[in-house]
Amino acid sequence: MAHKKPIDIVYYRKKGWLNVGRTRMVMFDLLQGFYILQKVIKREVGENASYLIFQAGIKGGLSFLEPMLQSGRIQPGPQGFADGLSVFTDGGFGYFKIEEMNWDAGWAKIICESSVEGWISYRKRSKARKPVCHYSRGIILGFMQVTHRYAGTELENALDCVEISCLATGDGRCEFIIGTRDALRSQGCEPPGPRKSIQEQLRERVSEKTRQIQEANRFNERILRNAPVGIFTLNSRGEITSANLAMSRIFGAGRRELVGAAVSKQEEFFSPELLAHLERGLRGIRFELADCPVVSRGRGPRFIAAKGIPLKNSRGTYDGLLCIVEDTTEKTLAAQRVGYLKNYNENIIQSITDGIMVLDSELRIQTWNRKMEEIFHIRAGRVLGKKMDQIKHPFADPRLLNLLKSILDSGNQAEKKGLAFKIPGRASVVLNLKAIPLLDETSRVSGIIVLHEDITDRERIEISYRNLFETAQDGICLTDLKARIVAANNKVLKVLETDWESLKGVSLSRFMPVDKRPSFQKKVAQVIEGYELEPYEVELISTSGQSIPVELSITAVRKGDKVYGLHIIGRDITQRKRLEMQMVEASKLAAVGEIASGVAHEINNPLASVAGYAEDMLDLIHEKRALGPDELNEMEEALTTIIEQSQRCKEITRNLLNFARQGELEIIPTKLNALLEKTLFLIEPDIKAYGIKIIKDFQPNLPAVETNPAQIQQVFLNILKNGIDAVGSMRKRGTLEVISRSHNGVVKVEFKDNGKGIPKKHLNNIFTPFFTTKPPGSGTGLGLSISQRIMKKLRGSIEVQTQAGRFTSFIVNVPSRWYSEESKLSQ
Repeated sequence: MAHKKPIDIVYYRKKGWLNVGRTRMVMFDLLQGFYILQKVIKREVGENASYLIFQAGIKGGLSFLEPMLQSGRIQPGPQGFADGLSVFTDGGFGYFKIEEMNWDAGWAKIICESSVEGWISYRKRSKARKPVCHYSRGIILGFMQVTHRYAGTELENALDCVEISCLATGDGRCEFIIGTRDALRSQGCEPPGPRKSIQEQLRERVSEKTRQIQEANRFNERILRNAPVGIFTLNSRGEITSANLAMSRIFGAGRRELVGAAVSKQEEFFSPELLAHLERGLRGIRFELADCPVVSRGRGPRFIAAKGIPLKNSRGTYDGLLCIVEDTTEKTLAAQRVGYLKNYNENIIQSITDGIMVLDSELRIQTWNRKMEEIFHIRAGRVLGKKMDQIKHPFADPRLLNLLKSILDSGNQAEKKGLAFKIPGRASVVLNLKAIPLLDETSRVSGIIVLHEDITDRERIEISYRNLFETAQDGICLTDLKARIVAANNKVLKVLETDWESLKGVSLSRFMPVDKRPSFQKKVAQVIEGYELEPYEVELISTSGQSIPVELSITAVRKGDKVYGLHIIGRDITQRKRLEMQMVEASKLAAVGEIASGVAHEINNPLASVAGYAEDMLDLIHEKRALGPDELNEMEEALTTIIEQSQRCKEITRNLLNFARQGELEIIPTKLNALLEKTLFLIEPDIKAYGIKIIKDFQPNLPAVETNPAQIQQVFLNILKNGIDAVGSMRKRGTLEVISRSHNGVVKVEFKDNGKGIPKKHLNNIFTPFFTTKPPGSGTGLGLSISQRIMKKLRGSIEVQTQAGRFTSFIVNVPSRWYSEESKLSQ
């Protein structure tokens, strides 16, 4: 190998392989391996990682070139430095080139556009903040130092190397400058030096941990010193090894007097009961004491609560005891005062003018004051200690028992207003009940306090004023906050077909359909909360099953800010509903009349065809008594045309009759696309007469809706006729778009015309009955009003969008499912 140049010693033969002399070596994952190596070094030496890698590079450069310089295979000087850099390049670390060099001055500028070290860092970190090619920088400096050492220039120790740009920082290439430290500083390049050594870092960490431990110890000492409870420890011999200030205050002794002494010799402070538990604690048995008597020097007898926690050593055996002591003297004395207060409170309870009953968690009666005896004519001795369900009279009502049980479960108080009780030997009494949960020291419900307010006389006074509204033509009733009737006039009794005794105390919702009751209860709750509600329509069902439409007005009966009941007025609107229905049917008949002429014309056309073909066939028969094949074919075609035109006439009349037919509000699955086609077929003559272009954009497979098809069709027809009127008289060609879409359980049908739009001043009145902008005799002004009423009845709505001079759009929203009032409220 003597004839080979040094750069031939290491070179690539194939990607991924190295040849070193005659040895061929495989290169493994340089990217991952080098990156892991950097991470390991950084974890071990911290901030010195880059400097350590740099120093390793210097040693590597020296150990690589020094044997070649010693053997004479390369010569000291600039060529030797260049040969070493070439070998480094051939080793696969990147293509390093000398851009500038003054070897005699120790100066060189090296560039590399493919540094492996910079590429690895960029691939793993995306982008570094400063140059990272520390090993390459060390190798280059090592090459320069060793060539100067063997050349004897004495510049070796004065040289250093800096990297001024790097691939890892996003630069296009890596640039290295070698020079003396003074020369580098004069160029504004400060060579990086070593940071803190590992020993220094370790010393700093030990110092910081020591400081933290000392601070924690001081913090724990402050906790013990300032703890509001006494804390002391015992060793295995029963000697006090530590005691805090609170402990000294409890026993009236100094810490020096306590610490170091055996508790068995401190009989002045420790009672026999406490000493016995301390001995058990030293044997490894936890204990807790409450209201334990002790003696405090200078303060006399005291009471404490104590807790003992045995302490284990590293061998797992008990060799000490931690005790926590709390002065409970005040609590104990307070408990003693409770006995006195209990008797005092009992006297107060017996003197209160409202009836008071106290129940325990099993609904046993624990308290029954004198007012309860007066109200129910039952002595306390007969009920105390008994459960509520054992007293059949007057507490047999399961609603009351369920209410009390729910309070035990929920912990929420409850009120019952105007609850009537039948008392043997006395007329019925009316009470307001208020049940309050009784909480123990853990805030758990341990019983119930039930307050009974006797409002019998007040109730009678209120009923005595019934004659003030008996003559009213509207039904009037007064209810409690649960809408239970406490007063009603004759009109209410007549409409509901009942008597007062059957109606008293009954909720008005009982006379409503089941699906209407939640809506009524919700409105009652809103009135009680302070909302003012508009009158609304509902059906009442009399005792005979007759349905009566009424308009209900609900207001609150107040005194100040408190609501005492409800005032409900019901107006029978049977006649008004009948007139409205007549108006709807009149509107329908008017629509039928308007389209009759167009339908007649539409029928005349197919009838003319039928007559013409019939005459032709008759002439054919008269002319030729025997018909040949051609004549038979001609007659077959004529007959086919007659059948088709007859079917068309039949379809026209059938649609017209279906539309005009009256019927009940029957809710059935309805396909709106098909219903739209039928409606457009009805008004096809008007559409043709005005030359209107119909644009249909129906959603395919539109889901069926649960509604009344006849009434929905009337809505469609009213809106379509308005649209025809809007665009029919325009000079430009009128268009009418009909669009159907399904979205979130609602089918939307939009009718959009390109007419003049609706002026803003008229928008608020378009649904008002008899409002119209058409000339006299051209419209009734009922179409949109009736359509809105129909949609409200069918649980839907109508929206309008318009822009002056451009368009008007009516959107009919039809719910996919027919929801009852109850299900709507639950949502």
